[in-house]
Amino acid sequence: ADGVKALGIERVSGDELETICQELLQANPDVVAKVRDGNVKALGALVGQARKRNSNADPRIVQEICLRLIQSL
Repeated sequence: ADGVKALGIERVSGDELETICQELLQANPDVVAKVRDGNVKALGALVGQARKRNSNADPRIVQEICLRLIQSL
């Protein structure tokens, strides 16, 4: 794991990503609506914003968390 840390690609904690995703969903109700209508690709916009906030954010995990949050709304 030290090698990965040395590269600065430390994994972002799930809690932090969860918080980022919650904030992004609140700020982007249009994306939430699209995803609820079945357009999962709309999440791509949120992934880009999540990576702006934390460049180590794993796009796959961001999508998973956002999807889960939207489904639980």
